[in-house]
Amino acid sequence: MRRTMTLVLLFIAVSVAFIVLDNRQSIAPLRTALDDLVGPAAEFFEGVADGPENTTELERQLAETEADRDKLRKENAELKAYRDEVRVLREQQKVQEDFPDYTLVSARVISSDPTGRQLFVVINKGSDDGLQEGMAVVNPNSYVGQLTDVTSNQAQVTLVIDNSMQVGAKLVDTRTDGVVYGQWLSGKRLEMRHIDPDAKLKVGEMVVTSDQTTSQTRGVPPNIPIGAVGAEPEVDPRTAQLVIQVYPYTNFDDLELVWVMVPNV
Repeated sequence: MRRTMTLVLLFIAVSVAFIVLDNRQSIAPLRTALDDLVGPAAEFFEGVADGPENTTELERQLAETEADRDKLRKENAELKAYRDEVRVLREQQKVQEDFPDYTLVSARVISSDPTGRQLFVVINKGSDDGLQEGMAVVNPNSYVGQLTDVTSNQAQVTLVIDNSMQVGAKLVDTRTDGVVYGQWLSGKRLEMRHIDPDAKLKVGEMVVTSDQTTSQTRGVPPNIPIGAVGAEPEVDPRTAQLVIQVYPYTNFDDLELVWVMVPNV
């Protein structure tokens, strides 16, 4: 206890002495020396904390690495877009070769049915581009639907899965005809009906647009892929004919670009 009191009194005495000396300007030289010693160090640490002028080598390398990363990301995105464009052009060229009597007019999807009650999209091409109602629309190598309303610079494409749509079709392997109906409002996608009950079809078999005059849909070229048989057939009790579910090849939820098949006159 005595030692503690002694230290306290000593501290008070030294403090008083420094105050007196400071008032008399007696420790000014000592203060100046301390400022000269501590000042540069304080400025260094302040510069590191406050500004980029004193950026370290590690920070500079990090910034360069981040810049290189961003550049590579941009280049990768551009290459991917270019690759996708080349793929689409190759698919379009193949379809054009398969259908030499038609010209494929590319169009961009600009909107869809805002009410959601009917499945259609609106494209940015119209009668000024040679489009007419009833023309088939592909994406580019699978069937999308038909033009159902055309103006000078726009057109409406009703998708094949809409309940108002139907298209003559056939099974590729069994060569059996039928009609594909849109079944979206019924909770399905596509359904093929009026199939010969003796047909030996199989799950996964391709379904294409019909090439038979008795079942071909006007304005729709034959042999355009529609989809694949998705399940074992059922028997329609009213007609005794087969009914099958068809899984469409087109991704109707992600349509951005389509092609209208315009007959060469």
